Amino acid sequence: MVAQSSVLLVAVAVGSLAFADASGNSLHQVARHAVGQVPSATEIRPGQGLRPDEVRFGLFVKNAYNIDYAGGEFTVDMVQTSQWSDPRVISLVPPNSMNITLPTERAVELMWLPDIVVTNRAIKGSEVISSAVFADRNGIVSRVERRMATMKALFKVGSFPFDVQQLLIKVASSTYMANEVLLVPFEDTAFFGMREGCFKGKDFRLVNVSLSSFTEQDASLLKSRGVLNITIRRDSIKYIQTICVPSMLVLVLSWTVVYLPFVGHFTVPRVTTALVTTLCALNLQIKSASVVPSRSKAGICWIDLFQESCVVLNFMGLFCNTLVESAIYTFDKPHLAKNMNSELKYLLPCISVTIMIFLFLRTDPSELHSSKVICRTFLFLMLTGYSLWSIIRMYSKEDEEDDDEKGA
Repeated sequence: MVAQSSVLLVAVAVGSLAFADASGNSLHQVARHAVGQVPSATEIRPGQGLRPDEVRFGLFVKNAYNIDYAGGEFTVDMVQTSQWSDPRVISLVPPNSMNITLPTERAVELMWLPDIVVTNRAIKGSEVISSAVFADRNGIVSRVERRMATMKALFKVGSFPFDVQQLLIKVASSTYMANEVLLVPFEDTAFFGMREGCFKGKDFRLVNVSLSSFTEQDASLLKSRGVLNITIRRDSIKYIQTICVPSMLVLVLSWTVVYLPFVGHFTVPRVTTALVTTLCALNLQIKSASVVPSRSKAGICWIDLFQESCVVLNFMGLFCNTLVESAIYTFDKPHLAKNMNSELKYLLPCISVTIMIFLFLRTDPSELHSSKVICRTFLFLMLTGYSLWSIIRMYSKEDEEDDDEKGA
């Protein structure tokens, strides 16, 4: 009797599989039915087989914390809201109530959830602080989560200290493709943005916050993604006060070399002033290098070019003063030396002011490379050009005859 029952069960199973194959269903689906693994309502989308389900989303930042340039990370305390329509949840609402609130752990067992997660988070960089799901009699489901998340980011500091950064928070469904779940941003600003005063006491100020969505395809991965774009600008005033202003004051001090009395006993003060200002400029350049974030990744930035120009201009004053002293004591041409000293009274300030104006007008990172080439070329041509011209005049016989006539 047992053997006959076993044969009967095998025959029924074979017949079911044959029917499944003939009706176009996969053997995997038949097997799921056979063992009771039919997808439940919590696994089937509301628009399954009809349309993609639209999920409205919003991201609101309560506070922003450490912006790590070297690690390429930033941390935020944020509220994530997602909302969609599912008529099946109406039956979950008690008869005497308009809505119901459930903990997320319980909601997973009772209804379908789109699984919206932060995608550009660092490894183990997202921690949910609180989470709840709300359903009402209109079939609208909302999921609200507060989480602490650390995001990966690519910072560009080429225009430091005038840099503008974009803090991006990206979300997407961890399960469904773009043809199944489509993210749509909330238009109501109550659901997205950034709390006022998040950057109070920090180096940055908020410029703009925007919420958008897009579809992205990478090979077979087709995802609908949402992005909260927070644009911030660095407060450059304190860097100008602590780095740029001292460097410019030292540069102006270096000009005084050519304004000191042009007599013998002022030779040592002239040389000393030129040496001290050049060394101060080098020291300021070294100190400013320590405040630039993530230098190994950023390469040269605006403040580097500014300090480099200040050092070269100070060196130019030192070198030109050396040429003046050489004209007097090496070539015995005091008249030429006096003329050179008079020329430098106008030449050094004009070159310095031109470079400073040029640099402060070109702080955009896209212009950094061209600014570097122009500044270095200009300073090289001015220094070498004036030096060669001065040396040629030192060896010129015409200047010797002029000095002889002045001596007579």
